[in-house]
Amino acid sequence: MADLEGTLIDYHDGSRVILEFNPKKHWYSIDGEYVPACTTILDSIAKPALVPWAANEGSKFYNMNVGKTMGKNPSMTEAEMAKGIRTAYRTSSGAALNYRVGSTQVV
Repeated sequence: MADLEGTLIDYHDGSRVILEFNPKKHWYSIDGEYVPACTTILDSIAKPALVPWAANEGSKFYNMNVGKTMGKNPSMTEAEMAKGIRTAYRTSSGAALNYRVGSTQVV
């Protein structure tokens, strides 16, 4: 298994395991058995704050850009405003993805 990279994990009860990561398959294993990563586990959990957060990002976009849709020569069309509101969450989530504190860790 030369393709694997391992991380030793010490548990509070004294047991130890080696968490292996296979970069070609992009998955984790312990003793050859698949272990789901954090994102896989978290994807199955309901996120009740997600929709209100996304709506809030759209509201922020509107407030920052509403002046561009007014006057005789608006620099933003209504369609551009609507699209901006719909996709505002992507800007925030994209910025968060680009911010790295450390490496991926297993729960």
